Amino acid sequence: MPKRRQWDSKTKARIVLEVISGVLSSAEACRKYELAESVLARWKREFVEQAHLAFGSDSAMGVGNSKEIEELQRMVGQQAMELEALKKGLCILQSRKGKRW
Repeated sequence: MPKRRQWDSKTKARIVLEVISGVLSSAEACRKYELAESVLARWKREFVEQAHLAFGSDSAMGVGNSKEIEELQRMVGQQAMELEALKKGLCILQSRKGKRW
């Protein structure tokens, strides 16, 4: 059984662009790069489905990041509460400093 070749994302994109732009036909690309037609067809489909990601930050605020944002907001809130408690403690200590025991 032949060894499966691993393709990095830049190489996949370059091959797909060669086909989409007409530099190579799908059959020529499959022969040149020793790809199964189904693999190239999947790469083309994935490329087209995700092309919009190249033009904006829509994905930057996607669902995957909402939990991280919530966690950061929780941490900021907690730090704000701790800071407020430290300020109150400092005020108490300063007021006692003026008093003699």
